[in-house]
Amino acid sequence: MALQLADYVSYAGLPFKHEGRYLRSQEHDSLIIDTRKNYFIWNSQGLAGNLSQFIKAYYGVSDREMHFRLKAFTKTNPHQKAAVKADYSTKSAVGPVAPLDAAGMAYLTQYRHLDPRLITFAAEQGLLGSDGYHNVIFNWFDAPALWWAKMCKAL
Repeated sequence: MALQLADYVSYAGLPFKHEGRYLRSQEHDSLIIDTRKNYFIWNSQGLAGNLSQFIKAYYGVSDREMHFRLKAFTKTNPHQKAAVKADYSTKSAVGPVAPLDAAGMAYLTQYRHLDPRLITFAAEQGLLGSDGYHNVIFNWFDAPALWWAKMCKAL
């Protein structure tokens, strides 16, 4: 379940009025939120998207500021925290991942010119592998900085 635009609008106290399944901005006539699809459309600006795109467009802020606003929103709405955690899966999207094979090692060293020590370390940590078609799988999700720090200490 994704973060709900309607919940954010009420959290932020933005002037919107209900019109069936839509929320219409009282400040900007062409700004509409479809509550069923959890999507906004701002016709006069030519913009549309999800909650993060809405925050950037409505307030005219950077990605960093948008993340601060989302974090504050999820802190004050405990049911939204569960939605954030449910969005990020920790399972591999490509299926079973085998250890890195010789074809993958050759590809990364010869064609991508990566240091063999880096490749070996990442493979030992389970961050690199191969699928059934000899494709290289980069198997990390939320903590690339953590393994990078480990790798720098190991070298």
